[in-house]
Amino acid sequence: MSFDAAERAAIVAEWDRQKGEGAIPNWGAFGRPMVFVAVALGLGVTVFVVFRRTMLPADATIAMFAAVAMLGLAGALAWVFGAVYAANQAYGRAEQAAQWLAEHHAAGTLERRRAAAVTVLAHAYYRGGPWTLRVYQPRHLARRLASALDYLEKVEGVLSEERGVTRVFSR
Repeated sequence: MSFDAAERAAIVAEWDRQKGEGAIPNWGAFGRPMVFVAVALGLGVTVFVVFRRTMLPADATIAMFAAVAMLGLAGALAWVFGAVYAANQAYGRAEQAAQWLAEHHAAGTLERRRAAAVTVLAHAYYRGGPWTLRVYQPRHLARRLASALDYLEKVEGVLSEERGVTRVFSR
């Protein structure tokens, strides 16, 4: 199966459309600064209260330390789980498209088949910063997509040639 120029352009346009929607946000990137700010505020409030011997109402002191602790906890949770959440979003999108391809490849419309194939390829890797995570195992997914694998590899070839996309299923 070879694609004509119009279909190649449509595949590239679908890739550009999906990439234009923006990346899945990595909330983990906000976690580290939040923890650092919480530690700095905690130390600052402690120095202000203890060393300056400032007498603040007990409720105000408790409220300040509680706010700093909540900021630190929220930052720690975002730091640890933010990237995992984003990677799971990418996995969910790829899995949904792969499921559709496995079930409806032969009966689906060309536009839907193209969109699903591009989605599987667009979410093969998640880049959440200076690191890259493989979202799914291509060998396992290839077994599930046996009937659609040839089409998926051809789409991958077009995207590799036209946009320099890293190959996932074919070498």
